[in-house]
Amino acid sequence: MTGPPPTVVSIDSYCYLDLPSAMKVNHHALRVIRERSGSSVSELARRAGMSQPHLSNIETGKRSASPAAVRQLADALRVPVLALLTDLSETDLDDPNLGRA
Repeated sequence: MTGPPPTVVSIDSYCYLDLPSAMKVNHHALRVIRERSGSSVSELARRAGMSQPHLSNIETGKRSASPAAVRQLADALRVPVLALLTDLSETDLDDPNLGRA
């Protein structure tokens, strides 16, 4: 391997290499998990400490989220950060415990 080693940044117990300043949230998973938790966009935005329009833009895929915002959303939804970043299969999204406290 040539060149310097990649930067490793840890969020939760997961490690990401070369973590970008803005992250593309899986907006479909975010919406499904939010709805399953019984939260409205306004309620989740309040719990995550962000504005409702900003959350709406993240959830519809119009905007990316900072690593801090992803962490705030995961904490507010009580799910691992990875659940908001990966392409969850329909089987994963069908898990009745995902997004429930």
